[in-house]
Amino acid sequence: MDGDLKKLQQRIMSDEDDKQRILDVMKSLSINGQWFKRQLGVLIIIMIGIIWYVTNRYQAQQEIIEEEKLQKELDDWKFRSLTRNSELTLKTRQSKVEDLLHQYGDSTLQIGIEPPFALR
Repeated sequence: MDGDLKKLQQRIMSDEDDKQRILDVMKSLSINGQWFKRQLGVLIIIMIGIIWYVTNRYQAQQEIIEEEKLQKELDDWKFRSLTRNSELTLKTRQSKVEDLLHQYGDSTLQIGIEPPFALR
């Protein structure tokens, strides 16, 4: 028990030494209540800058997320457009149209003998 008491005393003494060291450092740096009063304007400006930076960063992140979402939606619509375009191209090919007309018995359409343009 005497050993525990001695350890406790040593710890209290070292804590007091630490407090004294901190006070000595603050005195050597001239940090006291007057310093904070003189620097209050600068500290307020710094705090406003930090708050502005954080809110601006948050807003920028939200805009980036929205932009990525819209870009994905645009890509999706591009792929849908390409798919529809290829389906339309496939369904409107001349051979496909001719086959459909022959199936339904339309006899007024004749296949052209002459090419649509003359090669010279």
